[in-house]
Amino acid sequence: MGAAPGKEEILPETLVSNKEVSDAKGKIACLEKLIEHEKADIEGLEYYIDELFDDLSKIVSSEHDPYIMMRRREIDRSYHRQRHFENLVINVILRGERLETAVAKLPQNKGKSK
Repeated sequence: MGAAPGKEEILPETLVSNKEVSDAKGKIACLEKLIEHEKADIEGLEYYIDELFDDLSKIVSSEHDPYIMMRRREIDRSYHRQRHFENLVINVILRGERLETAVAKLPQNKGKSK
């Protein structure tokens, strides 16, 4: 939605909010503890863990970056993927779900035949 007539839309000054940075730092700390778990060395899981670290680190490193709409859209898209990868990593490491089963549940893999 655009701004009301006669009013300019006010954009945030920074690319990410303080809360987003704080949340990302907390998730990094949790992920660091999670990968110490004995089941964290499952072959193939490293890709998803690395992607999570990359996405979360990008948020933290963008703490003081100016707001640019295109970069913000990239961050918003990464949140969607991040949420699914977080669930995958937790389900595999803590709940003992097979990696192949968890990967098949990812939105981009639903409906694909094996």
